[in-house]
Amino acid sequence: CGKHGGSLEDEFLKKVDKVIVTSEGLLESKSKSHTDVTLVKNGVDFDLFHQAFNPEKKQKKVIGYVGSIDFRLDYELLETLIRSFPHCDFHFVGRITEPLKQKRLDLHENVTFMGAKQPNEIPQYLSEFDVGIIPFAKNEFTKNIYPLKINEYLAAGLPVVSTDFAPLSDFEEFVSIATEADAFTQKLQDELTLDTVNLAQLRIAMAKKNDWSARATLVEELLKDQDDE
Repeated sequence: CGKHGGSLEDEFLKKVDKVIVTSEGLLESKSKSHTDVTLVKNGVDFDLFHQAFNPEKKQKKVIGYVGSIDFRLDYELLETLIRSFPHCDFHFVGRITEPLKQKRLDLHENVTFMGAKQPNEIPQYLSEFDVGIIPFAKNEFTKNIYPLKINEYLAAGLPVVSTDFAPLSDFEEFVSIATEADAFTQKLQDELTLDTVNLAQLRIAMAKKNDWSARATLVEELLKDQDDE
């Protein structure tokens, strides 16, 4: 947490009237330092990521991840998945900050690293995915994350499989959440074989509700309420 200010953050909290956080983990932790903390979760640029919706997929399945290849990932889980699905391609789209671990994964023939991309480039890669994964390790850092990529995957109509790294109750109906590697493998297999266009449309509708414009309206209302007090 040194990157996020550490003790300076607590000093800052004492000087503000209202705190807005983006995850349930942060809501729990920051409520210990401030009496007025509100949760407004991350949203999605729906129009941008909905461009990735592609009901016509290639015959070979693609399991994809969008995000940094960094310390947050569970690399043992990823190796298990890559070995368990040799008939699928794994595409990783994002900057690499753990090059040694990236090289270990890259030893597998069915793994491709696309590198870092600009936001407007990401939909073209998402359109090739059949499933989006969130293989985060479960620890004190990741429990405070509300990942942007959930809504980005859903806006593209993709099924999503995630570890239970943080509370994701908002998405239980739309995201398969696994507590360990075997369950993740099974849920991934289910999503690859049981997905339908109707399910994709339900995911898209969910993501549309989480567009950034809706989040901005909520923040505006919270700040207006603060001014009225």
